[in-house]
Formats: sequence, C-alpha cells, structure tokens
Amino acid sequence: MPPAHARLTVTRNSPRDIKIRGLEMFLDDKPLANLAFGESHSLEIEPGVHTLRVTNNLYAESAEFTIQAGEHSTFEVGNVVRGLGAVPFMLFGFGPYRVFLSDPEITRE
Repeated sequence: MPPAHARLTVTRNSPRDIKIRGLEMFLDDKPLANLAFGESHSLEIEPGVHTLRVTNNLYAESAEFTIQAGEHSTFEVGNVVRGLGAVPFMLFGFGPYRVFLSDPEITRE
C-alpha cells in the first residue's frame, strides 16, 4: 500500500550559520517550531502545495514547495552575515545578518 503522507524536515546546522537568535518557522501560516542552532524539526504533512516561512523577527524568508505522497522534503535554515555586514560582526561581535532558507532537497521514502 503506497504512503498517504509526505514528510517535511527543517534543519539548522549549516557552518555558515552565526548561531545566534532563534528561528521561528511557519507552515502554511501555522506555527511549526522555533529552532536554535543544531536543532531540527520533522513532521508528516499532507501531499500538495505548501509555504514554509522562517523568521528571526527581524528578517524572514519563505518558500513555496510541492510535495507528493511518499516524498521527504528537507530544508536548511539559519542566520547568516552577508557582504560588508561581516566587518562589524568580526570587529564587534554584532552586525547586520539575515535569514537563509535553502531550496528543498526532495527524496522518496
């Protein structure tokens, strides 16, 4: 019997991540989880079109994705420093940073 559900996993363990500030995640505008660095969250979802939104309450990124029954979609998230924002971050330990949300990696279960 084929699977009726799909699986979504969001991980926060990228070496690019600056490891500060939690990331709140929403699936289809419903609260999903709050991830600290090194954590992940996985759950079964209905097949179809979904929107994943990730925010650190300063910046946000979102991705719309389609998932079929029996598929496993994995996203990587984090807070990163970009461009010249790295200078004050290296000198003072703080500075501008943004959220990143990877393209999904989809596998069959």
